[in-house]
Amino acid sequence: YIILKGDKDLYTINIESGNIVAEKRFDVSFSLGDWGYNTMQFDDNKLTLWDPMGEKVWKYEADSKFYNYDLIKLNAEGLLDNNEVVPTAIVGSKNGVLRAFNMDGGWFGWNILRWSAATGASTSRVWVNSLRAFCLTEKDSLFTFDIVSGKKINSIKLDHHNYLRHFR
Repeated sequence: YIILKGDKDLYTINIESGNIVAEKRFDVSFSLGDWGYNTMQFDDNKLTLWDPMGEKVWKYEADSKFYNYDLIKLNAEGLLDNNEVVPTAIVGSKNGVLRAFNMDGGWFGWNILRWSAATGASTSRVWVNSLRAFCLTEKDSLFTFDIVSGKKINSIKLDHHNYLRHFR
Protein backbone atom coordinates (compact mmCIF):
# COMPACT_ATOMS: atom_id res chain seq x y z
CA TYR A 1 0.00 0.00 0.00
CA ILE A 2 0.85 3.65 -0.28
CA ILE A 3 -0.49 5.94 2.41
CA LEU A 4 -1.33 9.55 1.58
CA LYS A 5 -1.63 12.01 4.43
CA GLY A 6 -3.17 15.44 4.33
CA ASP A 7 -3.79 17.82 7.18
CA LYS A 8 -7.27 16.35 7.85
CA ASP A 9 -7.33 13.05 5.96
CA LEU A 10 -5.58 9.74 5.48
CA TYR A 11 -5.86 7.52 2.37
CA THR A 12 -4.57 3.99 1.85
CA ILE A 13 -4.09 3.18 -1.85
CA ASN A 14 -3.54 -0.29 -3.31
CA ILE A 15 -0.20 -0.12 -5.16
CA GLU A 16 -1.26 -2.62 -7.85
CA SER A 17 -4.71 -1.26 -8.72
CA GLY A 18 -4.40 2.37 -7.65
CA ASN A 19 -7.75 2.08 -5.86
CA ILE A 20 -8.52 3.62 -2.49
CA VAL A 21 -8.88 0.74 -0.03
CA ALA A 22 -9.35 2.88 3.10
CA GLU A 23 -9.90 6.51 3.90
CA LYS A 24 -10.18 8.37 7.16
CA ARG A 25 -11.24 12.00 7.59
CA PHE A 26 -10.74 14.00 10.76
CA ASP A 27 -12.55 17.05 12.11
CA VAL A 28 -9.43 19.03 12.98
CA SER A 29 -5.98 19.51 11.48
CA PHE A 30 -3.22 17.54 13.16
CA SER A 31 0.34 16.38 12.84
CA LEU A 32 1.01 12.93 11.39
CA GLY A 33 4.12 10.79 11.53
CA ASP A 34 5.04 7.43 10.00
CA TRP A 35 5.75 4.61 12.40
CA GLY A 36 6.43 1.36 10.62
CA TYR A 37 3.32 0.60 8.58
CA ASN A 38 1.24 2.67 10.97
CA THR A 39 0.54 6.40 11.31
CA MET A 40 0.84 8.42 14.51
CA GLN A 41 -1.56 11.33 14.98
CA PHE A 42 -0.61 14.16 17.34
CA ASP A 43 -3.54 16.35 18.32
CA ASP A 44 -2.67 18.67 21.23
CA ASN A 45 -2.47 16.28 24.21
CA LYS A 46 -3.78 13.19 22.36
CA LEU A 47 -1.65 10.59 20.62
CA THR A 48 -3.37 8.03 18.39
CA LEU A 49 -1.86 5.16 16.40
CA TRP A 50 -3.72 4.21 13.20
CA ASP A 51 -3.11 1.07 11.12
CA PRO A 52 -2.82 1.29 7.29
CA MET A 53 -6.57 0.68 6.90
CA GLY A 54 -7.47 3.68 9.06
CA GLU A 55 -8.41 1.59 12.09
CA LYS A 56 -7.42 2.88 15.51
CA VAL A 57 -4.76 0.67 17.13
CA TRP A 58 -4.62 2.67 20.37
CA LYS A 59 -5.08 6.14 21.83
CA TYR A 60 -3.33 7.89 24.71
CA GLU A 61 -4.38 11.14 26.32
CA ALA A 62 -1.85 13.08 28.42
CA ASP A 63 -2.27 15.91 30.90
CA SER A 64 -0.19 18.28 28.74
CA LYS A 65 0.34 19.11 25.06
CA PHE A 66 2.80 16.93 23.16
CA TYR A 67 5.69 18.90 21.67
CA ASN A 68 8.48 16.91 20.08
CA TYR A 69 9.13 13.25 19.31
CA ASP A 70 11.44 10.75 17.67
CA LEU A 71 10.80 7.14 16.71
CA ILE A 72 12.57 3.80 16.75
CA LYS A 73 11.34 2.30 13.49
CA LEU A 74 11.54 -0.98 11.68
CA ASN A 75 13.99 -1.14 8.78
CA ALA A 76 12.99 -1.92 5.17
CA GLU A 77 12.79 -5.66 5.93
CA GLY A 78 10.43 -5.04 8.84
CA LEU A 79 13.18 -5.70 11.39
CA LEU A 80 14.96 -3.58 13.96
CA ASP A 81 18.65 -2.82 13.54
CA ASN A 82 19.12 -3.65 17.23
CA ASN A 83 17.09 -6.64 18.42
CA GLU A 84 17.22 -5.43 22.05
CA VAL A 85 14.70 -2.66 21.31
CA VAL A 86 11.12 -2.85 20.11
CA PRO A 87 9.56 -0.04 18.03
CA THR A 88 9.20 2.89 20.40
CA ALA A 89 8.01 6.49 20.20
CA ILE A 90 9.79 8.89 22.54
CA VAL A 91 7.50 11.90 23.03
CA GLY A 92 8.15 15.07 25.00
CA SER A 93 5.49 17.41 26.35
CA LYS A 94 4.90 20.96 27.48
CA ASN A 95 4.84 20.00 31.16
CA GLY A 96 8.32 18.43 30.97
CA VAL A 97 7.34 14.76 30.93
CA LEU A 98 9.13 12.50 28.46
CA ARG A 99 7.22 9.33 27.58
CA ALA A 100 8.13 6.12 25.74
CA PHE A 101 5.27 4.42 23.89
CA ASN A 102 5.14 0.85 22.55
CA MET A 103 3.85 0.40 18.99
CA ASP A 104 2.20 -2.83 20.09
CA GLY A 105 0.08 -2.09 23.14
CA GLY A 106 -0.42 -5.78 23.82
CA TRP A 107 -3.71 -7.45 24.60
CA PHE A 108 -6.50 -4.83 24.75
CA GLY A 109 -3.89 -2.06 24.24
CA TRP A 110 -3.12 -1.88 27.97
CA ASN A 111 0.67 -1.67 27.64
CA ILE A 112 0.96 1.46 25.49
CA LEU A 113 3.12 3.50 27.85
CA ARG A 114 6.47 1.82 28.52
CA TRP A 115 7.91 4.50 30.83
CA SER A 116 7.78 8.20 31.62
CA ALA A 117 10.29 10.59 33.20
CA ALA A 118 10.06 14.17 34.44
CA THR A 119 12.62 16.63 33.04
CA GLY A 120 11.37 19.73 34.84
CA ALA A 121 10.86 21.86 31.72
CA SER A 122 9.06 21.85 28.36
CA THR A 123 10.60 19.68 25.69
CA SER A 124 12.50 21.54 22.99
CA ARG A 125 13.94 18.59 21.05
CA VAL A 126 13.92 14.76 21.27
CA TRP A 127 16.34 12.35 19.58
CA VAL A 128 16.94 8.61 19.70
CA ASN A 129 20.14 6.80 18.82
CA SER A 130 20.90 3.16 19.54
CA LEU A 131 19.65 2.46 23.07
CA ARG A 132 19.54 6.12 24.15
CA ALA A 133 16.90 8.85 24.16
CA PHE A 134 18.03 12.46 24.37
CA CYS A 135 15.74 15.26 25.53
CA LEU A 136 16.72 18.93 25.27
CA THR A 137 14.50 21.16 27.39
CA GLU A 138 13.57 24.82 27.09
CA LYS A 139 15.59 25.40 30.27
CA ASP A 140 18.72 24.38 28.31
CA SER A 141 19.23 20.96 29.94
CA LEU A 142 20.08 17.86 27.91
CA PHE A 143 18.93 14.58 29.46
CA THR A 144 20.07 11.10 28.39
CA PHE A 145 17.80 8.13 29.11
CA ASP A 146 18.05 4.39 28.57
CA ILE A 147 15.34 3.59 26.01
CA VAL A 148 14.50 0.17 27.41
CA SER A 149 14.15 1.04 31.11
CA GLY A 150 13.65 4.82 31.11
CA LYS A 151 16.47 5.21 33.62
CA LYS A 152 18.11 8.65 33.54
CA ILE A 153 21.75 8.21 32.61
CA ASN A 154 22.90 11.82 32.63
CA SER A 155 21.86 15.46 32.48
CA ILE A 156 23.99 18.42 31.47
CA LYS A 157 23.36 22.16 31.33
CA LEU A 158 23.83 23.85 27.93
CA ASP A 159 23.80 27.51 26.92
CA HIS A 160 20.61 27.38 24.80
CA HIS A 161 17.90 24.94 23.64
CA ASN A 162 17.90 25.09 19.84
CA TYR A 163 20.70 22.67 19.02
CA LEU A 164 20.38 20.28 16.07
CA ARG A 165 21.51 16.65 16.13
CA HIS A 166 24.33 15.04 14.18
CA PHE A 167 25.25 11.42 15.00
CA ARG A 168 28.56 9.84 13.98
